[in-house]
Parts: sequence; structure tokens; C-alpha cells
Amino acid sequence: MSNERYLKSELGSSRYQIYGENNQKTIILIPASNGYVEQWDPNVAPLVNAGYKVVVYDLFGRGFSSRPDVDLTLSVFTEQLDSVIREVGADRVSLVGSSFGGIIAAEYARNKQEKVTKLVFVGPAGWPSKVNYAQKIINIPVVGELLFKYFGEIILKPRVEGCFHQEKEHRWAIDMWQKFSQSPGFMRTYYRP
Repeated sequence: MSNERYLKSELGSSRYQIYGENNQKTIILIPASNGYVEQWDPNVAPLVNAGYKVVVYDLFGRGFSSRPDVDLTLSVFTEQLDSVIREVGADRVSLVGSSFGGIIAAEYARNKQEKVTKLVFVGPAGWPSKVNYAQKIINIPVVGELLFKYFGEIILKPRVEGCFHQEKEHRWAIDMWQKFSQSPGFMRTYYRP
């Protein structure tokens, strides 16, 4: 199920795909922090069959989207979402956010209520507010970057595996994440949220 497209912006390119282009209602599927376009593959056909134009995309720093050398703040991700919505020509959309994608969807809906018809959260996460001991270490200049450069996969892979109730059935998704984790700049985007 691939129809890869790239949207160029000041920060780089965003990989996205559109399915059911002739359908009237647009739904945007926003991936989790560890997510990517392909995580939505099992959901695309049922949504298209239900009459939706389905748009999926990689967040900056994830999948095949660019890994800009900037702090990936919530406003960067909501602007990326807005760019995708404009690119696909949708006036109003339904947003489905998985985990961290739910934060992006909520923030976007809060600021652009007139563009959002429905808002769905799948296992919503929270934006970290308190800094714990591990975060203090990661925030030490150079230390955090080195930790993620050399041990990022060891730190993150168990989190990815923990997302699946039946890991064996979802091995394809874990393997895809591992493939993306080898891309240059991938771990840096986690060090710089």
C-alpha cells in the first residue's frame, strides 16, 4: 500500500500518503512518537471503505521525513500537520492521534477549531512536565547526545515493543521501526524532542 509523496517546507520534507482521494471526508492519522506511516496500514482500507480520504504522514525526525537540526517542539509538529492539511486541500478534517500524535491533534484542534470536525485519541500520551533524574542526565550538553547516539536503540526499542499487546503478530511494525532507527539523525531527534 504505497503511494509515497513528499511535502517540502523550510525544515525539510514530510513523507505522506493519501488513500481514497475521491472520498469526501478527510481523516488525518497522526503517528506516535515512535511511529511512522506504515503503522497505520491495518487501518487504511477500513477507513477508505467507510468513505474517508485517509492521509498518513511521518512526523519530522521519524520514518522518511526530514530530521531537521532544530528543537522539535509541539509548535513545529502542529505547523507540520497544518502544512499537510493544506497540501491535501482539506478545509475540515477528522484527526486521529496515536499516543504523542494525540498531543499534536489536541493542540492543533485547540488552535484551529474551525478546521477540525472530529478528534480521536488512541492511547494518548502526555507532554512531559516534570524533569526526572534520567531527563536531567540527558539534558547535560553532549552527554544526552552521546547516550542516544550509542544506546538510543537499547533505550527506545523496549518502548516500541511495549506498545503491542501481541508482539509476535506485530513483529513487522517493530522491524520497520528498527529499520528507521538506523537512519542518520534518527536518534538525535529523540535527544532533541
